[in-house]
Amino acid sequence: MGETCNHQCDSCGSNGNCSTQDLEHEKRVKEHTSGVKNVIAVVGGKGGVGKSNLAVNLAVCLRKAGKRVIIFDADFGLANVEVMFGAIPQYNLSDFIYRGKSIREIITPGPMDIGFISGGPIHSKNLRHQQASRSSR
Repeated sequence: MGETCNHQCDSCGSNGNCSTQDLEHEKRVKEHTSGVKNVIAVVGGKGGVGKSNLAVNLAVCLRKAGKRVIIFDADFGLANVEVMFGAIPQYNLSDFIYRGKSIREIITPGPMDIGFISGGPIHSKNLRHQQASRSSR
């Protein structure tokens, strides 16, 4: 997630020029992550190597151990966790990015009370177009 502002300007080089937007962002990040104790990232540089399969099986093991689990499947257009769970999300990551939904609103309940966030069915060319239109505002 990157480092958060510790208000010691030498850590980020801002020299005391933190914008109001930066401080608001820091506040929102702290609010949304206050209950998060651990994050496990399952990543790979290639498709089809079993990242989703590993994430789902790890989530099941953690739930059996009594942990609260949310899988964040950030693969736009190719999200597999929803397929593995046999669930159709009402909202996905694009609803958070472009439609103002909160992170909590886009979490879909899955089996064994495992929550998941789907990357959704966005195609990369649509994503680039939407990003370009947002940045030109």
